[in-house]
Amino acid sequence: MALFGLIITSLIGNTVALSRLLYAVAKDEIIPTAFSDLNKKGIPGKAIALVAGISMLVPFLGRTAIGWIVDVTTIGAVIIYAFVSLCAAKMARNRGDRLERRFGLAGAALMIGFGVYLMLSNMLSSGGSMASESLILFTVWAVLGILFFRHILKTDKGGMSRHSIAVWIALLGLVLMVSMIWMGKTTLVNSAGAMDDIRTYYNDESYDRVLSEEAFMEETMHNFQLATMGNMVAVVVIFSVGLGILLTNYSLMSQRAQKSEAELQDVKRKTNTDPLTGVKSKHFYVEREAEFNGRITQGDMDPFAVVVCDVNGLKYVNDTFGHKAGDQYIKDASALVCEIYSHSPVFRVGGDEFVVLLTGRDYQDRDNLLQELHDRSVKNIAQQKVVVAGGMSVYRPGEDPNFHAVFERADTLMYEEKQGLKSMGAVSSPHR
Repeated sequence: MALFGLIITSLIGNTVALSRLLYAVAKDEIIPTAFSDLNKKGIPGKAIALVAGISMLVPFLGRTAIGWIVDVTTIGAVIIYAFVSLCAAKMARNRGDRLERRFGLAGAALMIGFGVYLMLSNMLSSGGSMASESLILFTVWAVLGILFFRHILKTDKGGMSRHSIAVWIALLGLVLMVSMIWMGKTTLVNSAGAMDDIRTYYNDESYDRVLSEEAFMEETMHNFQLATMGNMVAVVVIFSVGLGILLTNYSLMSQRAQKSEAELQDVKRKTNTDPLTGVKSKHFYVEREAEFNGRITQGDMDPFAVVVCDVNGLKYVNDTFGHKAGDQYIKDASALVCEIYSHSPVFRVGGDEFVVLLTGRDYQDRDNLLQELHDRSVKNIAQQKVVVAGGMSVYRPGEDPNFHAVFERADTLMYEEKQGLKSMGAVSSPHR
């Protein structure tokens, strides 16, 4: 009854754990989302049915095959418990719980010890605790796991697998190690079989010695070498398949990363560009202002000047000719500012307001450029073209605490210029 109770509770425990695992990965869309459905009692019934359906097929494989599956599960359990222990230790560290963190690290160390024992016991002994078929089954299972990662990569929309490269490498290393243990184990078995054949040849009087002693030894060594070579080829093939899948997974991830980077750059470009005029956007202007403030605070700001520009007569154009004409008027104003300040970034920070940041060449020629903007606007008044008022202020190190102080002076001078142009008749119609 005790043994029966052990078996039943183990089956129930494994079914519950596996069904919850399938429920979780289905919620993350790694497997079909149907397995994340809950029944009326709040239980993932479809996930339990999947576990039961697969489990019911296993007994038909026979007692020996069940032993192989149990052996593979032993290795898997060591890996899973070590992973869970490390997760518990990390979460405990985040909470500041030292006791639980120590238990988590101790659990991981214990599982690592079990793992080393399993590997060494099978590496150093021809008998060992695991059958050779279990080792090769584990390597196949691990390769299938790497292959399944490719499916996850293709269907992953939330970027959950972006850090999985370390898992792939660890899994591939495990494949290589277990494959080598399998090769060593089968080599020991083959050598023991060869030795038994040799003992039988010399000691068993009933043995039919068809071959001469020399021919028998050559055939025995030849068979042993073929078996060893076959094992090596199998290991190389399995490892190569795993490595090939890993490399294609990495290639797929790199392509996705490049695509995401291109999409990010495209979004950034659109965000930093004013859609109407094509100059820099207000969003980009705010970023540059923050950058300048940081450098001003650190005391390593290079000389610069701010030009604030405002379009005269936009309201008149909108009211008289419509907003479509007003948009064209803003585009003409932007073209005029960009033409004059051709070596400096131009930002549209409002409906009819532009800001130019002058550094380098345009900074050195700032007075002439501002005068050119004034002269072009005065000329455009008579020609009924776009009129732009501009005001400029130069950064004063040690006096200006931030970028906004420079902007405020330029803004004040711009309004003075705007009134001056207005007195010259700057209310104009759009350029046709």
